[in-house]
Amino acid sequence: MSQTDILGKLVLSSNFGIGRIVDINIMGDKEFLVIESEQNSVKNFVPRSDEESYRFLSEEGTMDSIINDLKTKNDIREFESKKDRINFYRDQSNVQDITVISELLCELNHLEDRSSTEEKIFSKLIDTIALEYSYVYKEEIEKSTDIITGILQEAKGE
Repeated sequence: MSQTDILGKLVLSSNFGIGRIVDINIMGDKEFLVIESEQNSVKNFVPRSDEESYRFLSEEGTMDSIINDLKTKNDIREFESKKDRINFYRDQSNVQDITVISELLCELNHLEDRSSTEEKIFSKLIDTIALEYSYVYKEEIEKSTDIITGILQEAKGE
């Protein structure tokens, strides 16, 4: 995307929530996105090349698809050990891709023996999807969290 195409775009980051790209600054030999947080109007400087720390906010059609995906049961991956499983979910939960987040939520939702670390990852992913849902559908965050949690419980058969 060119500099003019990216200005004004909404992004989501696990570090600061939802923000709008207001400028691009060059410091040394690096380009930084200047992202103003929607929640508290703080400006964050994020290296443009660090695509794992932010992603563009989904549009309604993409969000609809993600919500439908949450209603399904994914195959649960097999791991050599519980430690390997925890490390996998910890690493993958930092990926800023809504499809990956959705897949992780589905898998974690159906784990019968979630560890406390996996429970924290699960909660963080719910919060991320709920935040984006609230912004896309213009809902209160609490209601969005309830909706996402309800979808996951229904998918699990609770």
